[in-house]
Amino acid sequence: MSIHINQYYPLLFLLPVALILWFTYRRFLSGHYQKSLWFRGLTVLLLILSMCGIHLVHEAKDTTTVFLADLSNSTLDKREEMEVFIRAAIRSKSEDDLVGIIAFGSDTVVEVNPDVAPVFDAFESRIGGEFTNIQKGLISANALMPGNTKRRIVLLTDGYENIGDARKQVGAIIGNRTALDAVDMSDHSFAEVQLEEIVVPEKVEKDQMIDIQAKIYSNVKTNGTLYIYSNNR
Repeated sequence: MSIHINQYYPLLFLLPVALILWFTYRRFLSGHYQKSLWFRGLTVLLLILSMCGIHLVHEAKDTTTVFLADLSNSTLDKREEMEVFIRAAIRSKSEDDLVGIIAFGSDTVVEVNPDVAPVFDAFESRIGGEFTNIQKGLISANALMPGNTKRRIVLLTDGYENIGDARKQVGAIIGNRTALDAVDMSDHSFAEVQLEEIVVPEKVEKDQMIDIQAKIYSNVKTNGTLYIYSNNR
């Protein structure tokens, strides 16, 4: 069991409050005023601690691990490798630890609910594979785990997310005291070119010449043509 503090800034009030109480204590030395002063000081201390959001956290002994497997089209040739990886992890887990499995692509499907004796041989779900939504998968994995154990997500993916934004979910997962591990399932020979961003000036005058910057990602050396249209021209 440990003490967890949500906000630390209210603790800054402790020093000025302590100084005020000390000078007041030195000024009023009678027993009646001292008792009143101690009571008020205790009240202020409890108020500051409540503003900090202090609470006791019970450290669980067992761990729930959810394997989040990317079954989109870009990982078709990695499916058997993921199955072997998960089966080996189940065999080597501690006796009281729980394991769950979620498959995802454009949507998510729970293959195995968290259990101390999970049964898994191969993926059985049919997943929409045209899109890879890692963010949605992380949300589902985080929601599947019980709150009375340690929490861990193992993400098996090639990282080619083309819908959603996993970065937005990572902060929430870590803030929820959940460990997040990633296993790279990418095939580095997989060629991809992606237009990430187009930057244009916010304000331009009529007939003014402007510079347009295009940010393009590519993991291969190649040639291409970028067409930019304005008013369908």
